[in-house]
Amino acid sequence: MLMISAILVIAGWLFSESGFENMQSIRQIERISQTTISSSVAGEVKINATAFKYKNILSSEYFKKDSLYFHYRYEIEKQDSDGKNYWSTEYENIDYVNFILVDQSGEVLISIRQLSNQELNFSLPISQQITNGSHRYTEWRIEPEDRLFVMGMLSFTEDGNKQIGFIGEGQYLPIISKYSEAHEKSSLSLILLLKVCGGISLIAFAAFFLNNAFENHRILTFLFILSFSVVIPLLHLGVTMLYDDIVAGNQRLEQQSDRVLIAINNELSEFSAINMDWESVNLFVNERFSGVPEKVLNNINEMQLNLAYGQSTFIQQMDKFPNNLIAWIYEIKPELIAEHFSSDLQKQLTFRLSKFKQTKTKGMVPTVVIAAGGIICLLLSWLGFKLIRLKRHIENIPTSKSVGLVFGLSEIKGRVKKIDETEPLISPLNHHRCYWYYYKIEEKQGSGKDSHWITIDEQEDFQSFYCKDNYGEVKVFPKDAEIVTQHEEVEYRGGFRYTEYVLKLSDKVYILGSAKIDREKGDRLIIRSDDGGNPFLITNFSEQKIMMRKAIKGMLSLTGSFAALIFSSLFLLGINGSFSPADYLLAALIAPFYMSTMIIILHYNDLIFLKRRVFRNLSNIDVSMQKRYDLVPRLEKILKKYLSHEKTVFEKLTQLRTHNYHKSSLSEYQNQIQHSQDFLAQLLITAESNPDLKAVDLNLKVMNTLVDLENEMALLREGYNDAVTYYNTRIEVFPDLLLAKMFNFSSAKVFDYPARKFSRVEVKI
Repeated sequence: MLMISAILVIAGWLFSESGFENMQSIRQIERISQTTISSSVAGEVKINATAFKYKNILSSEYFKKDSLYFHYRYEIEKQDSDGKNYWSTEYENIDYVNFILVDQSGEVLISIRQLSNQELNFSLPISQQITNGSHRYTEWRIEPEDRLFVMGMLSFTEDGNKQIGFIGEGQYLPIISKYSEAHEKSSLSLILLLKVCGGISLIAFAAFFLNNAFENHRILTFLFILSFSVVIPLLHLGVTMLYDDIVAGNQRLEQQSDRVLIAINNELSEFSAINMDWESVNLFVNERFSGVPEKVLNNINEMQLNLAYGQSTFIQQMDKFPNNLIAWIYEIKPELIAEHFSSDLQKQLTFRLSKFKQTKTKGMVPTVVIAAGGIICLLLSWLGFKLIRLKRHIENIPTSKSVGLVFGLSEIKGRVKKIDETEPLISPLNHHRCYWYYYKIEEKQGSGKDSHWITIDEQEDFQSFYCKDNYGEVKVFPKDAEIVTQHEEVEYRGGFRYTEYVLKLSDKVYILGSAKIDREKGDRLIIRSDDGGNPFLITNFSEQKIMMRKAIKGMLSLTGSFAALIFSSLFLLGINGSFSPADYLLAALIAPFYMSTMIIILHYNDLIFLKRRVFRNLSNIDVSMQKRYDLVPRLEKILKKYLSHEKTVFEKLTQLRTHNYHKSSLSEYQNQIQHSQDFLAQLLITAESNPDLKAVDLNLKVMNTLVDLENEMALLREGYNDAVTYYNTRIEVFPDLLLAKMFNFSSAKVFDYPARKFSRVEVKI
């Protein structure tokens, strides 16, 4: 587990760092203003222009087209071991020459001959492709007169001409593309989101495996580890981007400002003997001294606008929190050349800034990821809650002895024992004596990687049994139970697989289920399914092991839901054009928010379950009291004949009949039950002294029904008080105490009266 966790951390970190590099590329594209060739200055540049031959031209390898760049690939269609067809690359070749870019203002040399193709990203659609039988020929080309988007480092040749290269250090993305700038940014954003989300998800699963390595089943601890592991890389990305955006960005602008000022002074060297600062440049340009060509003035204005554009977008970034905090710490106060602009230049700058568009992920992929991520997050969260809820029941509900079993959700441990009047089942595959089995037959279909097993027949059967411990035994009716067994046997015959799961006689079992009144014997409880939604689990794993199994599955589901949430959230930021450092710092808050939400939901659901458990047990008391109320008038009619000589007993019976049991308070219930117990005790004494009273079948049935009701009430009282005690304890301890006060969970009252159990009346022959 530790090795898997370490591998996932390393892989996740590398993915995140790679995504960060893509993010830097997007920021670099956005920082640089697109310029004309004549107004471009040394340093990072971004140009849209048309490609033309410089000195040499290539003939593409297969289609023999005039090319400045080509990438040729020859493939053969083959078949893998599973019978699937695929294209195998048999030969590949790339070649290119230097060429020039031309726009309306001038031309610039594109120098790529000294590069290896890995150092420069050629972003091109397929130019031509043909398939001839099992052979496929594909070419990607840059041809003369193709329109290109280029980003690189501009410098000057020895003869003073401009050239763009791709090996100089600087903040730019080396790229030659047939696509638009918006397309390149959108493609990069999709890749970076996949890398960052994938990396963060891998780190989240590393936290899951680390948690399992230490066999931790505490959900609070797991959520803390999960949150901490995700917060670190996101904070790292956010803080690193903050520094790069503000500190490194300011350094780049200062360098660019110096370069532009030098270029402008060079342009004006023929007309001015001194080097001018920005204020002097604008005064000079605005006054339009005679002798300065219009072309030179336009180039100077274009250089200033490009620089002012970069400064303005930088200021917009710097003014936002937490960017402004970093700027304050490093005392960054950039000089704005736009302060010296004429009103005409100010208008042009405002227009350019209004055209600025944030990078957004486009297409169906982001939308699908957001929708799928949200759905997966909800489904896995629901599954995780369900498993964690069961795990918490296993962890929190105390184990009862068979003689101390109380009504309601309980857990017991013991061995599977035969009920006298029933015989064990015989399993179909290996003929084990058992009390539950699941048997299925599967057929293998398909071949290779496409092969899979299809269930063609399955059977399940069960039988009631006793769970016996050192103190007694409890009857278990396993219908609708989730049965988890260690006994799994598999056999292969031909193309078929036979699998059998069994719960054997004498297995040690752990049972979590609802203790209900035994319908055959009203003075005892039986474990069976509950229509109210309580869990019903039977397993021959130990309590610790089954709890860990449920915890691991629940934590895995929560990890998956968290990863889906990260994908959905970051893609939502991307589709809205949010790629700022603050977004990643905000994304870092997803983890603690997720952790806090999960904890609140889990603990709130616990309190709701415990509160409903109290109300359900109280409702069972209501039902039992209503049965008494319906029974007493019948009892009065039957016993009048036999109780005429027992005036005191008859008076108590009349009192019982006049009581209205329905929907009374606990204190009233206590008084009524005390009366009924006194009456029943005296009635049983009378019955013992009057054989005729017992001899009548109807009389006997009514009296024993009343005995069963009294015994049932004793069991219901124990179950209710047990639920109340546990509920009251939970709402008084932290953190449930906070939720109890916030959502008005008030303590419940116990049912306090001396419980008595009676024996059934029997006719002695």
